[in-house]
Amino acid sequence: ASKVEAEASKVEAEASKVEAEAEAKASLERVKTRDRRYTKLQLAADAAMEQGYFEQAVATLTEVLALFEDEPREEDVAYLAMTRMSRSLALVKLGRAEEAMQDADEVVRIEPTWVRGYLCRAGAYQVMTRYDLALEQFSLAVRLDPANQELIEGKRQLEQIQEENRAMTETLE
Repeated sequence: ASKVEAEASKVEAEASKVEAEAEAKASLERVKTRDRRYTKLQLAADAAMEQGYFEQAVATLTEVLALFEDEPREEDVAYLAMTRMSRSLALVKLGRAEEAMQDADEVVRIEPTWVRGYLCRAGAYQVMTRYDLALEQFSLAVRLDPANQELIEGKRQLEQIQEENRAMTETLE
């Protein structure tokens, strides 16, 4: 009887191993399919952005984010940050600052050393005409990449806008 039990235990173990391998293979296939879909959707979103179809870009990027809800992997973090950054930019173009800020905040949370998250925040604050807060975000970005001349120039332009607004406000008072 113990030989039969030992044999049954071996068969069960083998069946479990085969089942686990099949599940791993199925999971890998789902990830590959998702990655192909991600690439296709990301290209469509990029094209929509380039053509100025920001509503379409937002819808497509939202679809991209939904791809990662079921089986997020650690290596997906960069995809998620890039997608949220792109959607934040599209939302800024549409004047939807609060939504843009939510995505920008998520980019900064995911990748705190990535300059683009702070630039997304700055863009959202500019739409809100909160130039002081936009300038803070530019300053954070410059601290992360002090040699980046585009950042330095962007910060300088924003300081100029803030100064012009301040002067206009003082004139009106």
